[in-house]
Amino acid sequence: MKITQKLVPIPRPLPPFPQRLVKRTKESKYRRFISMLKQFSINVPLIEALEQMLGYAKFMNDMVTKKRVMSFEDDDRLQHCSAIATRSLVQKKKDPSTFNIPCTIGLLHFAKALCDLGASINPMPLSIYKKLGLGDPKPTAMRLLMADRTVKRPISVFHDVLVKVESFIFSADFVILDCEVDF
Repeated sequence: MKITQKLVPIPRPLPPFPQRLVKRTKESKYRRFISMLKQFSINVPLIEALEQMLGYAKFMNDMVTKKRVMSFEDDDRLQHCSAIATRSLVQKKKDPSTFNIPCTIGLLHFAKALCDLGASINPMPLSIYKKLGLGDPKPTAMRLLMADRTVKRPISVFHDVLVKVESFIFSADFVILDCEVDF
């Protein structure tokens, strides 16, 4: 008579800190990802790279989450190509500074009026205000901090002035300043 014994496998205890093993696998995946990134060679002008940043981010995310399978081991073409063909960069032009536009206020025509570059006020010299013949200016308590850090006190604020530029008519508010005029 033969007695057969069934061998029961000895249960292996779980590791005391399983997150340690997970961290190791993540680190190995990260190292592999970095080694794959080092094989990329992309020549892109900065403007194009910024425009296409979202596309690259999605591509990298797909690679990391294995939605997109890539093999770099046997691909020799990867060493000799770039993702986007480079173009010659546009020649940088010098700063045109400020520019003048002709305009008309009332009966006065100004050939060298500065273009509005987004300032919140439109200054007008007191001498121009007097030439327009709009009466006595009404005093204001406004103070202006100029670019050179000086504080100017305007004479008045002139509201809803019609300014004609070519065939267009705009309504503008002007701050009347007692300053020199250079034509």
